[in-house]
Amino acid sequence: MSLNETTIHDSNVSNLHAPTLPGCVRFQVNERMEIFFLELGWDIIRKTVYAISPFLRIYRSKVGWVQIAGHCGSFLPGDVNGTILKRETPRELKAFQQLQDDSLAKFVPTFYQSVAVEGSGTYLRMQDLLADMQAPIVMDVKMGTRTYLEDEIKPGEKPSYRSDLYKKMISVDASAPTEEEKERKGITKARYMQFREQMSSSATLGFRIDGIKLQTGLPMRDFKSVREECDVENRFLQYLHGNTKLWANCLHELTAFRLACSDSNFLKNHEVIGSSLLFVGEPETGNAGVWMIDFGKTCELHEEIGVDHFSQWEVGNHEDGYLHGLDNLIRIWIGLHDRVVETAFEEALSKGAQTTTTLTNGVAPEGECLKSERPQDQSPQGESPQGESPQLSTVQEAQETPPPAAAATEPNSPSPCTSSES
Repeated sequence: MSLNETTIHDSNVSNLHAPTLPGCVRFQVNERMEIFFLELGWDIIRKTVYAISPFLRIYRSKVGWVQIAGHCGSFLPGDVNGTILKRETPRELKAFQQLQDDSLAKFVPTFYQSVAVEGSGTYLRMQDLLADMQAPIVMDVKMGTRTYLEDEIKPGEKPSYRSDLYKKMISVDASAPTEEEKERKGITKARYMQFREQMSSSATLGFRIDGIKLQTGLPMRDFKSVREECDVENRFLQYLHGNTKLWANCLHELTAFRLACSDSNFLKNHEVIGSSLLFVGEPETGNAGVWMIDFGKTCELHEEIGVDHFSQWEVGNHEDGYLHGLDNLIRIWIGLHDRVVETAFEEALSKGAQTTTTLTNGVAPEGECLKSERPQDQSPQGESPQGESPQLSTVQEAQETPPPAAAATEPNSPSPCTSSES
């Protein structure tokens, strides 16, 4: 197969020439292009440099990239306006292709095509979820009770003990290793991943917070030991900071996403591991989006394997707890209402009368909850989705009677891209 020369035209950058295979665009991020980005004023840079979770833009005289979760080096600025490039993996590429015609499509970043980058390999060109937002705030929530694949355990094989994972374990909890592990000073990957899920809220609630970036300050990533429901609520409140419209619009997105999950053929035959819900909000307007991202560990299952995304995981059944976590997330989000309103009221008092409040940035101390009269869903976790569970009923009630601010919010829709390719 012969190579042919392709020129990429962009109104903001010089034309770049590089050989490409038919059907695959190739471009090169060279020194001249990088200097171009850094020397331009912000008004132009904002339209030229793009990011998708886990990256965020820093609004400074120079453009910086900040990662709040995930693996470093997986993203590049988009070669087309309104896009971002993510390193391609076979599983994620297949997942994007299958999701395009699914009920979940409107909650997934638009996938355009594979792009070959000179010297870096192949990337997925996809929608930039932050392109149309000014100073957004972002939160990455890892979904599911299990964040590792069954083949990562490799039952029957001789275990490989890793000292780096042992060091990570003791940095979180020095008492966690067994006497044998202390003598060996090493643990297996499966042992570490199970430990991490038990230390966080993944094992109990079916989700955990992986990262938060607010409008000011550095990204927050230290959520490894945020396990109790009360502490999860506090972190959500820190993200919302008393913004009732943002809370309502996020709830609107969450409930719409939950209903789309019920109609999804993709979920019926896939094991969804390591996927996140990305919360993107604009505090000034209250606009918000909730997006399903990260499909590098999402696997299509054989027809004879059925999953409900609620049941307890056992080796071989491929259950991931995705919907168990989503229902808990929505239940907790609904329960935040009174505290979000209280925070907003306290913030107004503080600004108007310099009154000392009982909150610090809208967050109670670690391990403590503010008392409020609100209903609590006491339904057992892991309930089968057959019929209408109490958790799901709560979600449906919220959808039937949405908050006033959420009623005017349109569901997620792909942002326009200058490329005509799809």
